Amino acid sequence: MIALTFQFRLLEPVLVGQVNGGDPNSAIGLNYIPGSAIRGAIIHQFLTKRYKSAIDASDEEFQALFLSGSVCFLNAYPSSRNGQRALPVPLSWRKKKDESIDTSSKENITDFAMEMWDIEKSWVNIDKKFCISGKDDAGNANAMLFDSKHEVKIHNARQNRQSTSKETSTVFRYQALNAGQFFAGVIISSDRARLEKVNLILTGSEAVNVISIGKSHTAGYGLVALEDVRLVEDWAEYPLVNKDPEQEIIVTLLSDTIIRDEKTGICIPTIDPVLGMASHEKAFTRPVICGGFNRTWNLPLPQEWGIQAGSVFVYPANQVLKQLLTRLVECGIGERRAEGFGRIAVNWNAHWIGKLLKKMPIDYQLNQLKPQSTALAKRMVERMLRVKLDAALLEKVNSTDIMAPLPSRSQLSGIRGACRTAIHDGDLSIITLYLDNMRNRSKIHRQFELARIDQSSLYNWLRNVVDNHITIWDKMIKDNKPSIGEINAELTPNLAVEYTIRFMDAVIHKSLKAQEVGEK
Repeated sequence: MIALTFQFRLLEPVLVGQVNGGDPNSAIGLNYIPGSAIRGAIIHQFLTKRYKSAIDASDEEFQALFLSGSVCFLNAYPSSRNGQRALPVPLSWRKKKDESIDTSSKENITDFAMEMWDIEKSWVNIDKKFCISGKDDAGNANAMLFDSKHEVKIHNARQNRQSTSKETSTVFRYQALNAGQFFAGVIISSDRARLEKVNLILTGSEAVNVISIGKSHTAGYGLVALEDVRLVEDWAEYPLVNKDPEQEIIVTLLSDTIIRDEKTGICIPTIDPVLGMASHEKAFTRPVICGGFNRTWNLPLPQEWGIQAGSVFVYPANQVLKQLLTRLVECGIGERRAEGFGRIAVNWNAHWIGKLLKKMPIDYQLNQLKPQSTALAKRMVERMLRVKLDAALLEKVNSTDIMAPLPSRSQLSGIRGACRTAIHDGDLSIITLYLDNMRNRSKIHRQFELARIDQSSLYNWLRNVVDNHITIWDKMIKDNKPSIGEINAELTPNLAVEYTIRFMDAVIHKSLKAQEVGEK
């Protein structure tokens, strides 16, 4: 792969704002310099060199360099003192909770994509965003973990610079990359001639080695020095690993990636459609909103959901898939690849450990659970089941209405009282007994016969709910019961009773509230 590499030395804070930055009067900067901002800065240099003030999309040279997609401007990530470009930390990396890690090594990190983990311990994500590969004193691969540095500045926008008032002034905050940091940028292309033209724009006799990137240039932001520009013939984005072909294939995203479903056009959280034949076994991902800004239009770009850099997908061994991925490593996947999106690494995770662990059979793993761990897993799936039951309960209450004429408030309140007693005792027979006694009081019974729910009287509806209290909830969740390994959540009779009583109580409570609103 032919690449043009260079270093940015930040002379001023650099602010390229996140899409979801929060307060519209403020901006939270990215922790890297995106390829789209680098491309925009080089386009400015291109126009300046030709004494043009506006883009001419019909210019063949401009199209070839910036619009054709044959030249890709990758994200500039933080770099080490020797100029090595950092990469996003894989989201499959974990450390034990409350355990500190040495940021100069990977000693206490477990890669969930490759290794089995102790399920009795608590694990958390790595709090650093970037890593640089290196070797320890013994020659083993390790990782130096770190973050880019930010600074926060408060600004005051005033309509009248001579005075400050609440009505004409706005206070806002910028969180930008600190000045003095180094970021390594890369531009790649299969066409050497086009890279040489970009190189000429950056290093030619009329080129300026100080350029502006990002927003708020007039407020002291965005000035960077361009240093150490090189044309590299055989450039690799990450340390290549020759992994056993019988081992699983691990794909790590080195930049945010936008994948769109061909049938629906919706952005999706997986790279499987790009690979065609493959379906991942495991995935460690996070969503991210992808946007941008077009200075020519002076408008923000449409926002799309993407997959965050560092996301990891694990696939079963497949030689054909591996060959396909080898080609995709060079060109990238998904949309907006010319702006640095869609960069991937294949089996990069294997660079960090010397011994690859085979996947432990599930049966063996479950048999190792201690009794207290099994009890914990059962409590976890029960809580997960309750979350699903709560959602089902809310859905049913919202879709169930008692039609007028409603029973009197005192009679509806009487049913609610029976529900509260029943849920306290966990006994549906209390409500059954209440309904039986109602039949002996004709005036009250008639009120519940006249009120309707769907095609049934309120009295018959209450009877039906009580008689079918297990079936109702089992149908709602039968295809979506949570599980951990071989431990599955079960709809116990007690749970069915509890949610049935809550359902009846909530429907009647909703009717009472509607009655109050009607009376007002």
